[in-house]
Amino acid sequence: MIWNFEPFSELERMRREMDGLFDRMGFATTGSYATFPAMNLYESDEDVTILVELPGVRKEDIQLDLRENVLVISGKREPEDAGQEAVNLRKERMAGEFRKTFRLPVKVDSNRADAQCRNGILTLKMAKAEEAKPHQISIQA
Repeated sequence: MIWNFEPFSELERMRREMDGLFDRMGFATTGSYATFPAMNLYESDEDVTILVELPGVRKEDIQLDLRENVLVISGKREPEDAGQEAVNLRKERMAGEFRKTFRLPVKVDSNRADAQCRNGILTLKMAKAEEAKPHQISIQA
């Protein structure tokens, strides 16, 4: 371990690591670390698209549930094994069960949803409900 002789820098580093650990485990949603899994959410006039990073997670181990416009992404990532002779020197990739819940920004039609998982990226595309799509209003004379 390399020691830094500034009085509180090591304590600050340890606090950041603990915050990140709790965030990754899903116990907190604040701080500079994002909870697992990381995702991006996009909206167009016709649909909502969500890209979720799930490295090392098999599609069979992913569950998607949508109820009353609340999406739950859950699943599990199996622990990795580098072999019996390998000594773990650092572990940042968490294994085990995960669950991420959030409310979608607009109402979607769950019957018109498509999900694909390729190269560790889950792509979920959901068509907007008709009432959520923009509508042109004509001006009467």
